[in-house]
Amino acid sequence: MTERTFKKRFYEHTSTFNHRGNGDNSERHTSLSKKVWEFKDRKLNYTLTWKILRRGSSYRPGQKSCDLCLSEKLEILKRSSDHRLLNARSELLRKCNHRWKHLVVPK
Repeated sequence: MTERTFKKRFYEHTSTFNHRGNGDNSERHTSLSKKVWEFKDRKLNYTLTWKILRRGSSYRPGQKSCDLCLSEKLEILKRSSDHRLLNARSELLRKCNHRWKHLVVPK
């Protein structure tokens, strides 16, 4: 699930498959790219398939919750028994990161 377009998020993912992160760049790498690099290091063949599971809108001022974050948490819970799931359970406890850009903070 992403606030950006699927095309942009897909490009971000696939670029991390070709450029190993090190130093300052490594924080943008995801669990997926780490797993891909693990396969590449072990010279294993792998196949990735992409599917849009759900569409949602991110947080808008005035809403009590973020549809995007709630939808992602629901999808993680529904697939929690799948051993191939790369999402961490700690993601279920995270606060919405889309909400912060709408807060007014004095400088």
